[in-house]
Amino acid sequence: MVKLKKQLLASIEVHGKCDIYGLLNLYPHETKLRVLRALFILRNEGWVKINKTQVIDGDTYPRP
Repeated sequence: MVKLKKQLLASIEVHGKCDIYGLLNLYPHETKLRVLRALFILRNEGWVKINKTQVIDGDTYPRP
């Protein structure tokens, strides 16, 4: 889990803002549950912020 958290944090740092589906595409060898669990652990530790909306060309779309 520690290795996955470090990889996710590095990917987010390189890409800047990214959506969860993009991260899932970057790590097809990991299960969706493991990636989401690692993201929520990073959020609880204060490393990332998870929004429930997505902004595309200035328009905000709800993405639960």
